[in-house]
Amino acid sequence: MNIYKYSVAIICIWLSTVSCSDNSSGDNEDIPDLRNDRLNNRLSGKLFFEGISDRNRNDIASYIDLNTGLIENVPDSEWQFDSESFPNSAGVRFSVNPSPFNAKEFVVVAENCKFEFPGPEYSCILIQDFEGNYVNTFDLEGEIDSAKLSYNSEYLAIVRDLDDMWLSVYKRDGTFVDNVQTEIGSYAWMPNGSIVYVSTDNQKTLVFTKPYSSIPDTQIRLPEDIPGDFIAQIAVSPSGKHIAYTMINRDNSTVLASKGIPWIIDVETLQYRQLATSPEDEDRPNIVFPTWSPDEKYIFVRVGGIPLATLASRGIGYAIPIDIETPLILSRHRLEKSSPEAIPVYHYDKNSNPDRDDPDIFFTASRFYWIP
Repeated sequence: MNIYKYSVAIICIWLSTVSCSDNSSGDNEDIPDLRNDRLNNRLSGKLFFEGISDRNRNDIASYIDLNTGLIENVPDSEWQFDSESFPNSAGVRFSVNPSPFNAKEFVVVAENCKFEFPGPEYSCILIQDFEGNYVNTFDLEGEIDSAKLSYNSEYLAIVRDLDDMWLSVYKRDGTFVDNVQTEIGSYAWMPNGSIVYVSTDNQKTLVFTKPYSSIPDTQIRLPEDIPGDFIAQIAVSPSGKHIAYTMINRDNSTVLASKGIPWIIDVETLQYRQLATSPEDEDRPNIVFPTWSPDEKYIFVRVGGIPLATLASRGIGYAIPIDIETPLILSRHRLEKSSPEAIPVYHYDKNSNPDRDDPDIFFTASRFYWIP
């Protein structure tokens, strides 16, 4: 079991009253009204994320329309109310991942959705479309950490906890392909069907599997002179030519003091560069969870919160143009401190606050996925 992941989640729940953020400098209250101007600088597509239902404060599939800034919920994604598909829905932990750069489907993991007494617990895999229809479903024994659809949406990479950790590959209908017993960090599909993941043996190493397989094939080891302790939160570009990632500087005194900085590497030339940093007066840079735009021109990041937290982290979202030559400055408190090339992402949450007319700049969700 990934003890570090659950420790962070527990810390975030405990600190939820302060949103797991370091707001000692105060929030930015001078948010301009961009509804009739160039909202989000005319960025296109949607930012998909795991939202919170106003009905019961549980997980729901949501997205931000970057053109309008409006947050929308995917129909029939309040899975806690679907006791037929998830008999143990009251005690289930749900997580979602969309098909890469595909606005048609996403995969839902319902951990411990079914159980037999006496007997093992099962986790449910569900592929759902954006109209709310269940397209494919199957169950697997044990806990599932996460599942991700391949670029062609035909395969699933699944990280399972069966006393030991396994990386497994299945077809979308539940047909088993292969698996490997291994501890891995962040992972993602490549367009050619390979899976790339962070090695836990050397946390500055990226391992690439054989196409549509969990079997390791090649690897890239980052130079030791890159500052930081380990790679996290990798994101593959639509073409597969580049990988963005967060380099974490670990602080052993407390998880809350760790730092995260985004980098990018060219898979073919192995050239790498830092994408962003924080203003000098913000001593704990947390620029995390990169995701590529479908046109491969921007990388969205969240600034603020805890680097590895997936709950209750509050921060500002920016789109970074990838053709920059020097790292941009991104502030977690004040927009005027940030580089002018960085595009702050605004949104309107009419579901939970229908009377609010001005756009918000702060996010409480952690991980976003940019889809068409």
